[in-house]
Amino acid sequence: MAQSKYSKIARSKIDPIERNAMRKSLLIAKRIHELRRKHGYTQKDLSEKLGVQPSLVSKWLSGFHNITIETVEKMEAIFNEPILVVFFDEEKLSKTKSSKKAS
Repeated sequence: MAQSKYSKIARSKIDPIERNAMRKSLLIAKRIHELRRKHGYTQKDLSEKLGVQPSLVSKWLSGFHNITIETVEKMEAIFNEPILVVFFDEEKLSKTKSSKKAS
């Protein structure tokens, strides 16, 4: 789908770190949504299992409300499947270690 002129301008003004954080939040939300549907849970079902208000689950699934690692862990236990898979960029890690040694 083609982007409008205005969405291109808006995207260009977003800080790259903020853009990456937003992208990651949306990916996490998408994964939770997929698992919720796969396991046949409504948002209300998931909220009851987590002990939170359904509106909070809705906010998480929008991708624009922060979710804690602890909550992600609880969801992974409910679904018995991973939500987050952390990959480390070896090149970035080695540069960070090198710069710390040089300090």
